[in-house]
Amino acid sequence: MGWNWDVIPDNSRVYQMSPVPEFKGLKDDLIIWPPVVIVHNVSIGDKSITSEPTKAVTNEFLKGTLKEMRFEAGKVRVCRGKPSNQNITLVKFMPTFSGLQEADRLHKHYRDKKCGRKELEEVTSKESSGKDAEPQVEAEQLFYGYMGTMEDLDKLDPETKRRCVLKSKKEIESIADAPVRVE
Repeated sequence: MGWNWDVIPDNSRVYQMSPVPEFKGLKDDLIIWPPVVIVHNVSIGDKSITSEPTKAVTNEFLKGTLKEMRFEAGKVRVCRGKPSNQNITLVKFMPTFSGLQEADRLHKHYRDKKCGRKELEEVTSKESSGKDAEPQVEAEQLFYGYMGTMEDLDKLDPETKRRCVLKSKKEIESIADAPVRVE
């Protein structure tokens, strides 16, 4: 999956592969900076997912929801993802450590409600396979959200893509946890 840089390569064409768990850990560590939480509205997609009518998420609706969850309005920006995909909304946070903490809090909120990345992949895979054996998604579970990582760059609008970089979440946290030198 990934390259193992711990092994000094010789001049042969044999590549050393990193173990899969190590690669998955690195993949989840590279986040979009400034922090972005990607929110999917699954009711806009396939009509077989929900019996509810399609609920279009306006930016004001999502801002109101975030305000109810006690996210500071001045530090959060909501915008659409790619113009061709109206079921994705981006919640952008400040490029600070506190912005990362707020984005992580929203990510954990969706994960704890069983509306994170893994659950979204399960719902969309059931949708694409066309299996009707599973019950339909309930009205509360129309919105799935997760922290933007390197594999989510294709979901960003061109302006956000131009202004963002990939950073290691562990590096950012280690800088914040570093002791202050007084000299």
